[in-house]
Amino acid sequence: MRLSTQLIEYVADHFRLYIEEPNRYIAYENSYTIRTSDLLDHHHFVDALTFYASTYHTEQAARNSFKSIVASTLVKHIARSVCGILYLWSIEKVPLVIQKDRLHLEITDAGNLSLHYEYDEEDSNDDFQLDNVASAMFKHFLSPLFLQIHQISHLKIEILWESTLLYVRHEYGEFYSRASTNQEKRSIQTDFNHLLAHSSASWFGTASNPLLHSVPGGVIPDITDKALVRQHCCLRHNLPNKTYCKVCPIAHK
Repeated sequence: MRLSTQLIEYVADHFRLYIEEPNRYIAYENSYTIRTSDLLDHHHFVDALTFYASTYHTEQAARNSFKSIVASTLVKHIARSVCGILYLWSIEKVPLVIQKDRLHLEITDAGNLSLHYEYDEEDSNDDFQLDNVASAMFKHFLSPLFLQIHQISHLKIEILWESTLLYVRHEYGEFYSRASTNQEKRSIQTDFNHLLAHSSASWFGTASNPLLHSVPGGVIPDITDKALVRQHCCLRHNLPNKTYCKVCPIAHK
């Protein structure tokens, strides 16, 4: 399936998900770039995390405790870009089934993160369904990545899935608010509910759906509710700027 230039530019601007031509991806100068398949290697991931920590220009950067904090932040950036794949599915009806060896994480020396995908038209066709899209994204990318982060940084996996949930909920709320017809709104609500409540654990390669476990009481949040507060602190307030995220459980006590 051929993607329009306008669509490619939109997902790049809004989600920092860049769709590139096969074998044409050129990394930004002075950036650290790695295939996401290589992020599952212990040493490669530590190198990426060390570079990202260094972009904060703080004496704490070399400490393992600080790397745990920036690992949590890294996941937030990845979750935002992953929402671009969900946007393509739910809004544009483009089922993009990613391949990890063609998906790159780029970290600039200014600390900006983005995902770059070497797109082949065969990665998206009318035969693919949401389970194909979700399984490639969750089971074969996020689940093993989160396990790697947990093993290296000792961050709870629940923190990482909750960060993913919050981005998914926020973006689906945005999709819903911009929908122009009731039919579009019902379709968006159906996809959101399916991701949280009706999706198979096999999509995630886990015993159960970790997105649903991130919801207080296991109840699907209102798609328009912007007041959803985290259950687990993401540690953002320990970064040099010492600011709390808008849904911080500590700040809302």
